[in-house]
Amino acid sequence: AIAPATDKLEEWSRRDTQDALGALQSAADAATEAIESTRGWIAKRGRQSYTGERSIGTLDPGIVAVATMMQAVAKALKDAHA
Repeated sequence: AIAPATDKLEEWSRRDTQDALGALQSAADAATEAIESTRGWIAKRGRQSYTGERSIGTLDPGIVAVATMMQAVAKALKDAHA
């Protein structure tokens, strides 16, 4: 979730714009989209690592948490500027 989000922020930084909210929302959306890509992963850290291959098919909780936080921050900023 971090890599796609930072890629979006870097992309926005190259634009001639001062739209910080747009940049943050774009990064949050990229992080959210990245969540689904973790379904095929085998957990190697944390509690779920004990389940080995049985962890395939579940979402990575760290990425879910990062994406959720980014969406919450973007929403809070949007609401504050509405």
